[in-house]
Amino acid sequence: MNGHSSRPSLELKILLTSRPDPDISTQLKRFPCFDLRAHEEDLEIFVNKMVSDLPRQFDRLQDKAAELLLAGAGRSFLWVSIIMKE
Repeated sequence: MNGHSSRPSLELKILLTSRPDPDISTQLKRFPCFDLRAHEEDLEIFVNKMVSDLPRQFDRLQDKAAELLLAGAGRSFLWVSIIMKE
């Protein structure tokens, strides 16, 4: 208990990882887990919008670019954003 209230104090610990790691997952499987990766449909919408913003001279490459981005994205909006900025 802390000195400010009659309620017991709670300790909250959060672990965030950038990629799923089997060793960490195994050790922490008894705790709640939240998967923050993008839903595939949302990522497709995002990729298609990003590709449609390419200059007009790349029109015939848009489908291939979208396919390659979705294949390499690993359900990550950040990865797609970084690649498109390059």
